Amino acid sequence: MGQIESEITQYLTEVVPISEDEQNYTEYKLKRRISLFENKIYPTGKFDKQGNYKYWFDIQTPAIDSEVKNIDFDTSDPEVYSERDSDQLACIITNLKLDEYLRTTGQAQEINSAVEQGAGWGNVLWKRIKKSYERLDPRNYYVINQTAESVNETPIIERHQMSSSELREKSKIWKNVSEAMKECKSNTYKTVIGTTEVNTTIPYFDVYERNGEVTMKSLKEYKGEETNEEDENKMVLARVIGIGTKGNLSGVTIKYILFAEELKGKKMSDIYKEYHRGRYKGKLWREGLMEILIDLHVRANQIGTQFAQGLDFASTTFFTSPH
Repeated sequence: MGQIESEITQYLTEVVPISEDEQNYTEYKLKRRISLFENKIYPTGKFDKQGNYKYWFDIQTPAIDSEVKNIDFDTSDPEVYSERDSDQLACIITNLKLDEYLRTTGQAQEINSAVEQGAGWGNVLWKRIKKSYERLDPRNYYVINQTAESVNETPIIERHQMSSSELREKSKIWKNVSEAMKECKSNTYKTVIGTTEVNTTIPYFDVYERNGEVTMKSLKEYKGEETNEEDENKMVLARVIGIGTKGNLSGVTIKYILFAEELKGKKMSDIYKEYHRGRYKGKLWREGLMEILIDLHVRANQIGTQFAQGLDFASTTFFTSPH
């Protein structure tokens, strides 16, 4: 439990040097800033120090829409193919049904959303769920080694908010569910750890899933098994799921371990599939259009606001008298 807590605290509070001149970087704060700009929210509010309204001139959305249009990836692009001549008829029939399947199951919309996220945020992370993949919210997964070049070089912790019914359904495969439902419930909901809590009429639970290497000793302790001296030096890939109290910008408190298993014969790229828009620059998070255009966006809004204030001033009429 302490490992998950310390890694989340590290991700939320610490900075990482990513270049020889000790340039500090924090993925959490970068994601938070991108999210604000995506939702057209100034980090310092809508009014300046003089009380003047700051206008929002959006230069990011047109750039993202243009890139998405140029990529032009949709349901007609995935295609079943086989080199065997005997499979040609089967491929034709499968491709005819594939387009219909993508539309009726909602995968067509998912493809469009993923392309937009890839252009704007610059990064997309999918997780293997049974026979399909689920796209993760970039604000709710934590890359522990932020300087990694791929997911194979870092543990990843996912944050999930589950309702009582969702948690109860897991009681057949997870342990400590009854105790967790009594001690970890909260009648508030947080989209992201750093956001303001919203009161709800039903309880929610913060669940954290960690995929990555751990010592065999830690894994056995999570599972309640006896350990030996050799376990401390043996590293294994494992999935560990914990539940805790509502987190804040200082970190979280894990109350119970719900599930732990060794992922034998797998690597992180078997669990996650990643897309990065740009090249590697010392950090796993690559630059998307929203990050690239942040400074230009700020300056465009400054100029637009100055023009608006100038026009207000120019339209003002001053009356004078000799007395």
